[in-house]
Amino acid sequence: MENPANKIDDGMWDFLKDRKQKTNVKALKNAVYTLIGMSTQKTAGQRSDHPKHITFEVLELLKWQIICESVALVLSGKLDELEDEQ
Repeated sequence: MENPANKIDDGMWDFLKDRKQKTNVKALKNAVYTLIGMSTQKTAGQRSDHPKHITFEVLELLKWQIICESVALVLSGKLDELEDEQ
């Protein structure tokens, strides 16, 4: 599929064009692992004093972080490189 933003001749949309984003793989991995931790913890997201407990109050922010970092990964072109290796 082609990126429709690449065809727009307006600098305002440059951030959505291919190769215009930088990846933050550490942030993406951390967010995914945090989501996995939330999914597997035994406290069901309730508030707790346990130091490793993650409340579900951060779930919405965490989801958006994963979405934004994933979009940056696609737009950076790094995913294309991995796809070409397959």
